[in-house]
Amino acid sequence: MIKSNVTGFGISNLLSPDDLHRFVAEIIDIPGEIIIFAVNSNYELIAYNYNFVVYFNSILNKIPNYHLSVIDFLESAHTNYDLKKNVQHALSGNIFSEIGDFIHKDTKYVYKDIFKPVFDKQGKVLGAIAYLTDFTEKNRDKDTWNVLLNISEQVAKSTKLVDLLATLHENLGNLIDVNNFYVALYNPKTETYQFPFMTDELSIIPPDKFIKIQNGLTDYVRTTGKPLIANRKTIEELSAAGIVKQFGSVAKAWLGVPLKSSGNIIGVLAVQSYTDEDCYSEKDLDLLTLISDHIAIAVEKKRSEEVLIQNQKQLQIAQSVAHVGTWEYDFENKQIFATDEAFRIFGFSPHTESLARKQFFEKIHTDDGKAVQKAVLEMLKNGTPLDIEFQILPAPEAVPVAVHLRAEMVKIDYHKPYKIIGMVQDITRRKMVELNLKKAKEKAEEADKLKSAFLANMSHEIRTPMNAILGFSRLLIEDSIEKTQKAEYIEYIIASGNNLLNLIDDIIDVAKIEAGQLKISKSVTDVNKILQELKLSFERQKSTKGKEHIDLRLVKNSLTDLFLISDPFRFRQILNNLIGNALKFTENGYIEFGYEVKAERLILFHVKDTGIGIPGDKLEIIFNRFGRIEDNKIKDPGGTGLGLSISKHLVEELGGKIWVKSTDNGTTFFFTLPDVRAESQLNSEFKSHSINEKIGFQKILVVEDNPINQRLIIDSLERFSDTIEIKIADNGRKAIEIYMEFNFDVIIMDVRMPEMDGYEATKYIREKFQKPKNNIPILGLSAHAMKEEKDKCLQVGMDDYLTKPFVPEELVQKLNDLTRGTARNTRRNTETTVDVNDQDNTTSKALNKNYKFLDITILELTYKGNRKKMSKILEMCVDTIPKQMLEMENSYLANNWRMLRTSAHSLKTTFTYLGQNELKDKFKSIENESLLERKPEALYNETKTAVDRIWNGLNDDIQKFITETNQNSD
Repeated sequence: MIKSNVTGFGISNLLSPDDLHRFVAEIIDIPGEIIIFAVNSNYELIAYNYNFVVYFNSILNKIPNYHLSVIDFLESAHTNYDLKKNVQHALSGNIFSEIGDFIHKDTKYVYKDIFKPVFDKQGKVLGAIAYLTDFTEKNRDKDTWNVLLNISEQVAKSTKLVDLLATLHENLGNLIDVNNFYVALYNPKTETYQFPFMTDELSIIPPDKFIKIQNGLTDYVRTTGKPLIANRKTIEELSAAGIVKQFGSVAKAWLGVPLKSSGNIIGVLAVQSYTDEDCYSEKDLDLLTLISDHIAIAVEKKRSEEVLIQNQKQLQIAQSVAHVGTWEYDFENKQIFATDEAFRIFGFSPHTESLARKQFFEKIHTDDGKAVQKAVLEMLKNGTPLDIEFQILPAPEAVPVAVHLRAEMVKIDYHKPYKIIGMVQDITRRKMVELNLKKAKEKAEEADKLKSAFLANMSHEIRTPMNAILGFSRLLIEDSIEKTQKAEYIEYIIASGNNLLNLIDDIIDVAKIEAGQLKISKSVTDVNKILQELKLSFERQKSTKGKEHIDLRLVKNSLTDLFLISDPFRFRQILNNLIGNALKFTENGYIEFGYEVKAERLILFHVKDTGIGIPGDKLEIIFNRFGRIEDNKIKDPGGTGLGLSISKHLVEELGGKIWVKSTDNGTTFFFTLPDVRAESQLNSEFKSHSINEKIGFQKILVVEDNPINQRLIIDSLERFSDTIEIKIADNGRKAIEIYMEFNFDVIIMDVRMPEMDGYEATKYIREKFQKPKNNIPILGLSAHAMKEEKDKCLQVGMDDYLTKPFVPEELVQKLNDLTRGTARNTRRNTETTVDVNDQDNTTSKALNKNYKFLDITILELTYKGNRKKMSKILEMCVDTIPKQMLEMENSYLANNWRMLRTSAHSLKTTFTYLGQNELKDKFKSIENESLLERKPEALYNETKTAVDRIWNGLNDDIQKFITETNQNSD
């Protein structure tokens, strides 16, 4: 046993360092004469405070080596209760208190005792703590000591500082007037005060707010370090003398004491009365002064615990984000303990308590099991640190997870193994990147070979027409050449020149594609006219190639006219390449090309031939650059192998897809383009709304927490007027503050927001404001299209309702209707004329590029193709989404249902604008679960996995769009 008069604690070496720490952490050296001691399960004394030494020093000195049983030091005392029985009760896991007396040296002592168990990490009882409070002396106020004991007991029980202070407030209420009570904690770095607990008849300061109250009564007590009791006259005298300033309502009586801990004043405890000048006495001052140090120590402990809990949460989040977990193996109980992230990586539930060694090794992939066992044995034998990468199977049929595991062994007295402590990291993504890099390297090497073959082929392709041009040009200069021969030579020269130009065009296009400079210029494209011109062109080419016998067929849809918004030049280039290839490899039969209109708002084009076909093992490479197929059935077909690669790129740039089917009897190429008709060809159901009236509003308050939605609303309104004045509030509470100061023509109110949502804000405006401000038009905005949502908006006082994503014209039309009175009073009617489900049918489909993850249909529609503004919104998405994900993570871990619902709602809206319906639906489900205050663990993990899977690709698509926009603007 080690005794310390410096710290006031005694500590035993009978427990491991971890377990001993649990005892010491439970002992608070409360000022006064409370005796505190701790015992293990064998009743041996483990730790004690200074008061224990003072009272029982004579007994302690008699015990050799201080291996002392808790029963020994009271063996000579007569007691009317069984101390051993009480300790046994605490060792059974119970917290309780009891009043008893005992006689020591002919003096009778009366004590109130509190007993509580101490647990290890697995919930096993390590021992017990006892708090013994002397009620013997006559001048000792029993009620005061009850307050102190309750503080001590609440420190052990409460998990939050506010709970501790609430108990203090309740107990003090038995002694003095605490109707107006607060604890103010001082932050020396910011020179501000925080009020973690406050109850007041006239004002309340939120517990999360930090305010400066320099030279106030509270600050005066803190800076002087002395308690103060004052009535109104005293306060006014101090104020007149410039000693203090008055903040808020002036009390008739005020009493405050400094809170001191470890020599520092951490804050002030105060009570006040607005009605009774004689409310507090010197006795009350003595009472608060007596308990203030006890309170300060308890507050400091709770604050430290809350900081520790917050740090643990932040560590948990950091581990989750980095996919890193920590673990340890205990040699004594042969169990593996780990953080939630480590258990998740190992393939177990994050809430698993511990694992047997066998359970862990069963998860290791069979290919890696022997290597891991060998490395572990090497560490046990030689103490070599473990550093190994291997695969884990989370479930029998699951995809293997690659992990990096590092560990070191901890020994006691440098020889006996005590624990293995280590980390594990999920490196699956890194391994995938390495694999992709390897594949990319192999692909690059293959491309290098193809380029070499291409250059050799290019040399041949260039020389062939050049030889013809130069050879026939030399012949033309001879005078003996007849006119018919000259005409024939000129035809050869022209044909060779055209071939050379086509070759050069292909090379230039490839260079532009590689540099990202190939531009698409969309305009009205007359599909039927281009197809007819291609048919006439290839009819002529059949003759020059000696293939007049091949039947060239054009199959058109029943539409007499088809005008698309596309790039007519590139559209012609795609078909020219495909039909030219078909003619090159077809010796007999026919070539057919044409299109049909599909229900999925697509136009399906095809080019079919009865040529030699493409071998099955070559289908994957024909769209690769330089992927030229050689076949002995065709003698030197010519070409560079660039045409199909260029065509694939052009189709995808125009928003479509291309593929091929082939047999020995021929080949068919298919490609799609979006069915986006030119304005003159659109059916009325796909035309955008138009605003024929003037804007009927000027000043608008937009209440919306999502910065992306804020930007979209502002841009949508400014399209129709450059004089509109817009103010933004990101929650209902701020909206009310702004509305108190300014007047507006109309309010756009989002439904789901933090702090105060749209329902509460609307209800407040309707009920708390006076006319005419309580009758301002309010348009509700929500991502929900359910009738119940619309009804609720109208019931709380909104005038109309619009779903997100919205059409700018429809937003402006509704605002016009509201401000001109044509849609007022709809809140009195539960039926609404807005059919949000028809929104997609009232807007034209956007000119969407075929990105793999990004769909810009909604943004195209909102900004009428203004790519610069679309790029700004997409940049906001890239910046906002990670922050929203972190907010949702924190809310999820803290079981903060309201913030979880708000974060999921924002993410749902953001991914809606990006066309990511899969993620939109998942966040919508999380939002619905949080409404029921249920923790959607499986759904949450599934959503995180989906975001991890999609985000990189989506981000790449966004960056591609932004880069293309910047290049085109240059």
